[in-house]
Amino acid sequence: YGDHRDLHRLIRRQRQMCIRDRRYWTNSLKRQLVEIRGYKLVEETGFTTESGSDGRLLVTRADYGGRAQTFLVALVMDGEDVWVLKAAGPEETMKEKRSVILAAFKTVD
Repeated sequence: YGDHRDLHRLIRRQRQMCIRDRRYWTNSLKRQLVEIRGYKLVEETGFTTESGSDGRLLVTRADYGGRAQTFLVALVMDGEDVWVLKAAGPEETMKEKRSVILAAFKTVD
């Protein structure tokens, strides 16, 4: 469609009492996306939520049915919680909506 109906989002909170290491979660997520699913990692950067929690943003790409798809996946550590935030859609739509999606990601905790 080329509008918001092409976007998909998922927000998940995972409670972890033992493993609170953002590097562990980032590496696990990259392995899942790149090595197992075959997505291309095109960007990895840090960000901070509005309340000051550190986060990590991964941007990946893959082709589905001849259409380039972009996936934004963010990890946020907040005490014992690990937040996994995902948004996906056609590459052009994701470029247009990226700032809005990232602003929403930063409000999670």
